[in-house]
Amino acid sequence: MIGPGTAWHRFWWSEVALTRLGAFRILFSVLALFDAHFAGAIVPRDAIAYAAGGAEVSWHPMFAFELLGIGPVTPTLVEFIYPLLICSILCAMFGIASRVTCLLVALLTFYWTCQSYSFDKVHHDKVAFAIAALMLALSPCGRRLSIDSLLMRWWRAGAGRDPETAPQTSPVAGMAIRMVQVSLALGYSFPGWAKLSDPQWLNGYSLQSIMLGADNVWAETVTSNLLLAQFLSVGLVTIQATFLLVFVFPKLRWFYLPGAVSFHMGTWATMDTGPYITLWFLLVAFLALERVPLWVVGMLRDGPVWRRIATIPVVAIPMSLVLYVLLHTLPWGYGLLLIPPSIAFVLLFSRRKLEIIYDGGCGMCSHAAAVIAGLDWSQQIRFHDLTEWQAVAKAFPHLDQAACILDMHSIEHDGRTDVGYASYQRIAWRLPLIMPFAWLLYLPPVPQIGRRIYRRVADGRQSTSCGLSSSPADPSP
Repeated sequence: MIGPGTAWHRFWWSEVALTRLGAFRILFSVLALFDAHFAGAIVPRDAIAYAAGGAEVSWHPMFAFELLGIGPVTPTLVEFIYPLLICSILCAMFGIASRVTCLLVALLTFYWTCQSYSFDKVHHDKVAFAIAALMLALSPCGRRLSIDSLLMRWWRAGAGRDPETAPQTSPVAGMAIRMVQVSLALGYSFPGWAKLSDPQWLNGYSLQSIMLGADNVWAETVTSNLLLAQFLSVGLVTIQATFLLVFVFPKLRWFYLPGAVSFHMGTWATMDTGPYITLWFLLVAFLALERVPLWVVGMLRDGPVWRRIATIPVVAIPMSLVLYVLLHTLPWGYGLLLIPPSIAFVLLFSRRKLEIIYDGGCGMCSHAAAVIAGLDWSQQIRFHDLTEWQAVAKAFPHLDQAACILDMHSIEHDGRTDVGYASYQRIAWRLPLIMPFAWLLYLPPVPQIGRRIYRRVADGRQSTSCGLSSSPADPSP
């Protein structure tokens, strides 16, 4: 019997941080962007050649296309589908109608991939990718790190709830992540079991014979050294055949994940198979993504010297590998997408929080606080509701209640206090998405216009008896 307390139920439906699912959605979108761009030239080229009757391109429909009666894509249809695919991927990345756009990505990627495969370009690295796309569409993937989550926070603020409050975990998020993990583990295990059925895979000669067709120094090194070929063969089969142990002993992921990536990089270097990034990149599903940045920062900032030194290659090598593959494949403009997460990571090193005093009794103020909280990826901002004035006065005795009612206040770690528009300028430097443009808030005439707009909005808020404006001495929530 499968009940809530069974190991099977816990395996599939354990609570997982929604931030992890949101981060996985973003990383998957980056991967989908790579895949779409990589196949973006192949499918149109083959579609044009096939439509022109070129003998170099033949059409052998995948079973799904045969079943559904789908034929080769026309050059005209390519011009419509490809921009729609890119637009859907970008919307999924930023979390705009997340589940809908993830479903579009899943369907369009399936169609695009099957077109490529039906034009005799068959590979076997897209199964886990397809499952990941479908599971994101079926999961609450837009609850965190998304435009959808900002809108949700806005709605919660309008309903009178704490703008910082948002769902943290979900069992459905756990199920979606687990499905991706299982598809990856089985994808490695089945070939490993097949190799074990033929002991010749372990003798080294099989690997050498495969590499004889490659013409590069790495392949020559293996083909000229039987002992090395045997070691690599045994290592490969061991990693593949026992990959499922990662579920029994979760700490083994620190062995299996680097092992799998090393295998793909090795075949790329020796046999020019391509990076297979649509397979191994998804191994991030085994990581607690919401903990990784803080773990890295903690190791680099607070750990002993030897751990700091050891952490650098652990972080730098996989990041450099991914960046190398992506930036050498995607147009340079996509590299701009790396700026906000890089800023968020750097901000994590700061222990200096920015304290914000806002009027929780004002709908407009609560909405603004909700948006700021949603954009505060590095958790650099703490909010204090002045409707709880006793707690605020105890924490910041230098503040004046009447002034706080009139304007939003921000307090730096050294006690420096900014008011009104200046507070928004200060906040902008703490938000990764806004920080690249924060300097614009200081260029004339932006400050002059900004102060006037802020003053008009703030005074209008007071004139409508919002929040505590009724009596500074006796604030009412």
